[in-house]
Amino acid sequence: MRRSLQEIIELVVFGLIALLVGTGLLWVLGWLFDIVGIVFRFAAGLIWQLLRFVVPIAIIAGAVYGVVWLVQNRRKPRTVAPPPVPVSPSPPLETAPTTEPAAATESASEQIVEEAKGETTAEAEASSSTPESEGITEESIEKDEKGKEKPE
Repeated sequence: MRRSLQEIIELVVFGLIALLVGTGLLWVLGWLFDIVGIVFRFAAGLIWQLLRFVVPIAIIAGAVYGVVWLVQNRRKPRTVAPPPVPVSPSPPLETAPTTEPAAATESASEQIVEEAKGETTAEAEASSSTPESEGITEESIEKDEKGKEKPE
């Protein structure tokens, strides 16, 4: 398609206007970056002045703290903590003699407890976790029975 002379002149003028607007935007951005640079230089100067004042004081304060700590710990005798005392299980409590209705209630409650234990053992068998995967070994069970250490 052939363009007329007027279309060509319009395209050149619009291109020149676009270049002028782009140059103006770059000029404005330069001023903005210059102002931001001034703000950043001011902030850096403040931080530098603060550090020139704070760092020597922090070094002196750390040295004083270290000397005081050494003097205080030199005067204290070092003691060794006694080993923990194992806790013995308490003796079972004695119960009062039961009457017949209470005995019937106990047998019913024992039956419910046994049924619940049966359900929990069935659930435990159905689960995929094994004692080895949970970190329980025969050695840890023996240690637990002897009362020395319990597995964590």
